[in-house]
Amino acid sequence: MRAEHVKPGALTVQLSHHECEFDVVSQCQKIVVDNWDVVTHRGTVTPAIMHAEGLLHDEDIYATLGELILGRKPGRENDGERIHFVHQGMGVEDVALAQHIYRTACERGLGQRLIDSRII
Repeated sequence: MRAEHVKPGALTVQLSHHECEFDVVSQCQKIVVDNWDVVTHRGTVTPAIMHAEGLLHDEDIYATLGELILGRKPGRENDGERIHFVHQGMGVEDVALAQHIYRTACERGLGQRLIDSRII
C-alpha cells in the first residue's frame, strides 16, 4: 500500500506483514494496536520494522484497542483523521472471527462437518 492511495479520513488495517510503506503509517494521526509488545516482538509488520529502525517510538502509539473500547481514549475525532490499526497480538480476535465464519456457514448451510457433533 502506498501513502498517496490513503485518503484523509481513512482507516488502514495492518493485516499481515510489511504490506504498506512507512509513509502510510507516518501520515496517520493515530496508530492503534491490540498489543504493542507482541507486535514489536514479532517484528514483521510495518510499524514494528519502523520501531526497530528508530522511526517509530512507543509514545507514537496512540492507544490500544482495549482503551478505545473502554472509552479511555477517544477514537476518531474528525473526518480527516487517518488512523492505522495493527492487530497481531491477541488470539481472541482469531477465535471471534472463526466463530463468526462458523455461524455464517451454518446459517447458509455451507461446509462439511468433519467431527461427529455427538462427540463435541
